[in-house]
Amino acid sequence: MKIFFFLFLFFISITSNVFSQTTHDKMLERLASLNGNWKGYLEYLDYSDGKTKVKLPATCEAAFNKSGNDKYLFTKFVFDEGKGRTVTGEDAWTILDEKTFFFDSTNFAITKFDDNTDNTIFIFEREWMDNNKPCIIKETFTIKSDYFSILKQVRYKEETDFFTRHEYVFNRVK
Repeated sequence: MKIFFFLFLFFISITSNVFSQTTHDKMLERLASLNGNWKGYLEYLDYSDGKTKVKLPATCEAAFNKSGNDKYLFTKFVFDEGKGRTVTGEDAWTILDEKTFFFDSTNFAITKFDDNTDNTIFIFEREWMDNNKPCIIKETFTIKSDYFSILKQVRYKEETDFFTRHEYVFNRVK
């Protein structure tokens, strides 16, 4: 009976490791699907008054690095502020493990990964600061074959509801 019990535990251990690797690989695969050029916009809630929404045309170049053990998506965003002014931002995104997403130069806890053939949703959260106030940041990534969006929501410590701080919406450039 003891041998059966140990074999059972061994089997569970092996299958959970295989499942973890499969989930991790699937997450990386969905991130890699963003490889390419994108065009869209950034809409954000102005920090100065907390009411005004600003919408800027934006582009994104994404290149997936799959060499060696370091698999990540390098992103470069360009925001058009008008009157010939642009702002550029670069970042590297990766799935460190099935519970940790590296994004915006910090680690976020993966709180949801829902993947089907048409639509993938990642939700990440972390404690942070927004407008000099402690808060919870929730980032929702929605990925489709020719579309992706990033919704950033904020909930201040003293509040019960999240509000939208900004949203990126992009379509693949063909």
